[in-house]
Amino acid sequence: MNTVIAVVSFISMPCAVFDADLTQFVCAYEGVEEAYCVMYEDIALVAAKVKPMFGRTQAREYKEELARAIKEKFACREAVISTDSDIFYLAKKASESNLSEEEARRLIGNALKRAGLLKEGSQGR
Repeated sequence: MNTVIAVVSFISMPCAVFDADLTQFVCAYEGVEEAYCVMYEDIALVAAKVKPMFGRTQAREYKEELARAIKEKFACREAVISTDSDIFYLAKKASESNLSEEEARRLIGNALKRAGLLKEGSQGR
């Protein structure tokens, strides 16, 4: 549940909030067709469209491998990844939204705090 809350937390961000380096890295990862990624403090949030997988175990292992790769490359504490198509399309739509970067970061921070992934008083970079 925390993972879903954290990923959904960035569905209303403007394009400027998306992290280009993280997005490029994730999109180059084998099996990823397209992605929208945000780095909030030391937490990577990823909504990815991936090639079809056959089972839950395979999908879970894939996301765990991708999360490890992201943590290693970007030295982040947490990598929250969603391959849910609904979340991906919401992130895609959000990339065209009119929220200011400050409003988007406030929404993300509040959702991450509710999900227990961020301490009170933290602010995004």
